Amino acid sequence: MESVFEKGKINPVYNTNILRMLISVIIPLYNKANSIESTINSLICQTYTDFEVVIINDGSTDNSLEIVSGIEDHRIRIINQQNSGVSAARNRGTKEAKSEYIFFLDADDYIYPDCLMVLMNLRNKYPAADLWCGNYEMVDNGRKKTRLSLQREGYVMEAGKYIWQKTWLFRIGSYMMKKEIFLEMKGFDERITIGEDFYFLSQFAGKYKAAYAPTLIMSYCCDNKSLSLKKFPKEKYVEWYLDFNEKDKFIQLTFAGLIAKKIIRCILSGDISSCIAFLKKYYKYSFLMMKALASIIGKKITN
Repeated sequence: MESVFEKGKINPVYNTNILRMLISVIIPLYNKANSIESTINSLICQTYTDFEVVIINDGSTDNSLEIVSGIEDHRIRIINQQNSGVSAARNRGTKEAKSEYIFFLDADDYIYPDCLMVLMNLRNKYPAADLWCGNYEMVDNGRKKTRLSLQREGYVMEAGKYIWQKTWLFRIGSYMMKKEIFLEMKGFDERITIGEDFYFLSQFAGKYKAAYAPTLIMSYCCDNKSLSLKKFPKEKYVEWYLDFNEKDKFIQLTFAGLIAKKIIRCILSGDISSCIAFLKKYYKYSFLMMKALASIIGKKITN
């Protein structure tokens, strides 16, 4: 039986003598003129150079397309489509990808120079995995915070438990995966506007295998203010689509916590109709929601 993690001293995963294969980097682009050049520059500076960049211009109305069109690099391909949302753009990019390995990157993220090298090295060390990911940091108002506390490298054998504990998970820009697995999962759910990446993670956990290294490989800006000011129908939120069936107890607790917090937010915002709709849909998980909330509150108190 494989161990949950390899033991030993933590060092950055870095080996230039690795088996080199093409990686398809997929970037959905919609009105990111202020950041897209920096994002692409972080790609161009990678120590691992065997990659293509598939940019899906999702109907940008600013000069984002003009900026990326002016970058001279033979690895960059630009595909234009009508605005269809970030999930549709990522799904389109995957279909257009030439490689069997895909790496998603948002147009306002920044990856460190060894990012792709770390992931490809992980792929060669842990070939039985379907996805390989590293650690990442969040930048909020200029302050940086490393997100994952799990400090061991290897196969992730208890994904649900670590997701519930928030000690391990993957996000856009921190993982590379097999294209065939992505297509088997049917990609990102295009119905969801808020939380589509978490929904994808929850579908992956328990069915497929991931390998992880605690090496910091990317940085993203926490800019949820624009989203928080918008009001979307309940059907646009990930909480509306969470399916408890065939999920382990930790994923179920995670789902219950998300739904409970969503119901509370609906009450506080005065959206009583959505609150009632969520309660009707998930009433049989009421006890689990209370248990999840109690655990979340307990963690905050002890921390």
